[in-house]
Amino acid sequence: MTDIDPVPELFDQVGELPTGQYVVKGIPIGKDAHEIKLDGHYLVYGNQEDGNVMIVKR
Repeated sequence: MTDIDPVPELFDQVGELPTGQYVVKGIPIGKDAHEIKLDGHYLVYGNQEDGNVMIVKR
């Protein structure tokens, strides 16, 4: 989660979350289940080679 632009060589825009409220749930690790609450307009970037995702607030 960031407010900086991704490196174009590593990430392609793969989606958009229009203005609203969202909950992003991470992969549970042990007993931890991470959850991030978002409020606003976001662009979603992804790296198809390694599966990493970057969410950028606009």
